[in-house]
Amino acid sequence: MYSVAGYAEWGRNPIFSELNNYSKVSLGFASQNLRSAISIFGHTFLVFHNEEAPEANSLLVEFTGEAPDLSSSLSALFLSVPGKYSLNYLAEKRREYDGENRSLWLYRLSFNEERLHQLKQFLLQSEREKYLYDFSQKNCAFYIAKALEKSGKELRFGREIFVSPVNTLRWTQAANMIVSATYLPSTQLRATLEYDALSPSQQQIIENYFKYSPTQNLSDGANKNAISVIAEHLIPSEGDANRRNFLFALKREFPISAAHTEMKAKDPARSPSAGLLSAQWLPQKNAALVSISPGFINLDNEAFFDQKNATVQVLKTVLMIEGAGRVSLNQFQLINIESNQPSEYLREGFTQAFDMSYTNYRMHLNKNYAENKLTFGRGVSYFIGSHVISALPLGAVVFSSQDSGSSSLAQIEMRLNLYKQLTDKTAYTIQITQSTSSAFEIKQTVNLDLVSAIGKGQSVSFNARQVSGAEQASTLTGIRLTTAF
Repeated sequence: MYSVAGYAEWGRNPIFSELNNYSKVSLGFASQNLRSAISIFGHTFLVFHNEEAPEANSLLVEFTGEAPDLSSSLSALFLSVPGKYSLNYLAEKRREYDGENRSLWLYRLSFNEERLHQLKQFLLQSEREKYLYDFSQKNCAFYIAKALEKSGKELRFGREIFVSPVNTLRWTQAANMIVSATYLPSTQLRATLEYDALSPSQQQIIENYFKYSPTQNLSDGANKNAISVIAEHLIPSEGDANRRNFLFALKREFPISAAHTEMKAKDPARSPSAGLLSAQWLPQKNAALVSISPGFINLDNEAFFDQKNATVQVLKTVLMIEGAGRVSLNQFQLINIESNQPSEYLREGFTQAFDMSYTNYRMHLNKNYAENKLTFGRGVSYFIGSHVISALPLGAVVFSSQDSGSSSLAQIEMRLNLYKQLTDKTAYTIQITQSTSSAFEIKQTVNLDLVSAIGKGQSVSFNARQVSGAEQASTLTGIRLTTAF
């Protein structure tokens, strides 16, 4: 009989019958990849192993949809595509995630022999099965939870409007299935944290070390652990052979101590619920806006009001309630993605946005005017002093309707974002979006948000929004209260 290690040969595809060689199972979670829409919520999977902490040749089971091209991806977003359970080795998958700067959490599950056998049997029977996969509900999180239920332990899933990988962690935790957790930070994250912990003078020494490949010894005060971790991070992307040899030499000369490899991160399974409810009073209109976002995710994966300027909202609905008791739909966002990673040492700055929404501008323009809009863009982002500034060119397809009729047109927009963290709990964001098309009622929108956390999962903000139309500009301000649920 082959040993378990024998199955983990490089380049060899695993087979489902290998599940029988493992005696333990863990639930895995990969942090979000801001650059990839399909991975922007993170990812869940199962890891079968024998040691207390999963070993490198552990068997990984995930559920993926078959979307090789753009049309398939759109089908997964709006309708469904085929999906299936598939296998990989943990070492291979971790290497893939590490290249995307994605950290991993592995949750050891309390499965006895009978439950583990039932789980394996379900996966063996599903080897050749195809299931319907979609973006919002029947996704990787749903099917991993479904597999866990086959072990005989009921999970409280299937009730959410939007199912995310973090939901799987919460359901598993609520069912008391988690015994322990192991955190595996990405190499880039470790390198960044080591660098950020240094003084400005030490940071300059580190930058010179890697920029100029100096031959000086460490008497200049450079941090050994930072050098080792940064070298490890740079090696995979270095194409020059001489530079790679230099980086390998640094890695060998300055091995990382065990104390510096231990990192603590907030557990995503214990993060606040993924929903937001807010109310805003607009005294200028004697009206209120009530907003609910049943699928809200903070991409920093740690807390909802960290103000890191990277969020996803799904099925956001905003109702306007006027003084006479009239209720109307002000906005509906099928999905809105705002991700922003400023450029720093060891990081490449970028920003991107994707939005599918309906917006009614009646309260701004004092007449019936609404837009259905599909917007996508990707740009650059930088630190300038203590501010984060980003420039984002956007392409949009707009379907507008008003009293005089309806029209549709493609247009180009430019969006500028200015963001600053004022305190640990307070930040402000200014967003300016300028349209290049003169055929539409809306020319420019300027939005200011000054947000401050007032409790766990609660915030208060001052919001001012100006909308410039063909004949006028209108600014509405108000105080908004927000709570997570």
